[in-house]
Amino acid sequence: MDRLNGRKNGIYCSVGLLTWFDKWFRDRPLWVAWYTKTQTVDSVLKAVKARGWEGETMIWQYASDGDIDEDGKGDGKQLGSSYNWLDLNVWIGDDADWLNWKNGGVMDIKPLAQGDARWGGDKLGTSNTTISGYGCLITCVTMMLNHLGWAETPGTLNVKLRDNGGFHSGNLFVWGSLSALYPGVAFAYRYSGSATDKINASLAAGMPVIVHVDYNPSTPAIDEHWVLVVGRQDGDYVINDPKDGKQLLFSTRYGVASKNIHTVCTYNFSGIVPPVEPEPEPSPIEAGQVVATLVNLNIRKGAGTKYGVWATAPKGTKLDVLEIKGDWVRCGWNQWALSKYNGVRYLE
Repeated sequence: MDRLNGRKNGIYCSVGLLTWFDKWFRDRPLWVAWYTKTQTVDSVLKAVKARGWEGETMIWQYASDGDIDEDGKGDGKQLGSSYNWLDLNVWIGDDADWLNWKNGGVMDIKPLAQGDARWGGDKLGTSNTTISGYGCLITCVTMMLNHLGWAETPGTLNVKLRDNGGFHSGNLFVWGSLSALYPGVAFAYRYSGSATDKINASLAAGMPVIVHVDYNPSTPAIDEHWVLVVGRQDGDYVINDPKDGKQLLFSTRYGVASKNIHTVCTYNFSGIVPPVEPEPEPSPIEAGQVVATLVNLNIRKGAGTKYGVWATAPKGTKLDVLEIKGDWVRCGWNQWALSKYNGVRYLE
């Protein structure tokens, strides 16, 4: 069914029969029936959890006395029911939760990859590790800041953090360091465990959430990795994963959120982002110039990717521009470098 309609389908069941379901189904959204109006939302959620259900409980159905007009008598039969009592359904959550569930609320946040060639080879903080290898967290922070209105890359953020006390022990991010660099951005709290209620509250307030997951769930050890939760869809979370710069459902890569989110970190924002001054268009590269590589750049045997690679010029390498052919620059005898691709410059 999931493959047919592209959704993570939920299950309707009475609370007493939840234990009948195999563990493979227990991560699904739940519409639970417990026909006792003396229960409360808290007691229902507690009972569901005690029976091993791991998915989010969305709706509670219970039996009321059916007294709509408050005359002391049930009105179910007058309304077309077989009985005077009526089943009522309680949405467990607030109005924002309902809209997120109904409309699939996902923030428009462009995913970024920590291994992008433009910054992946940069040293992280003051350490010898790289953004590509260990920069998942600052890549998540970058995406969050861009959502708030700044224009950063993991590379530019890395430099600002490095120069302003944003790292300790070389490459460990200081969560509270953003407020000095980005007015109005304040670290809120670090929660142990999945804390899905805190995630939902932050999303409802328009703030993405940074969460710690296991980089490789197939191994016994928990390998630290951070992803950005950007919304909810059909009872699942939508994440931007800096591992490869993709946006996807949490469950497709990391399984059940309530089990496989190990830490939740939230930020608050109260401020106005200053307008970003547009960067001037760079001057076109011309023959006779000396340019520098902005990334680790392959030097090929001809003007095209079909040609073999002589070597890779490290970021910052100076090259003489001897000839230009389209987006390719000749920098030596049968030595060609790509100057730009899809609007991204590799030489300046």
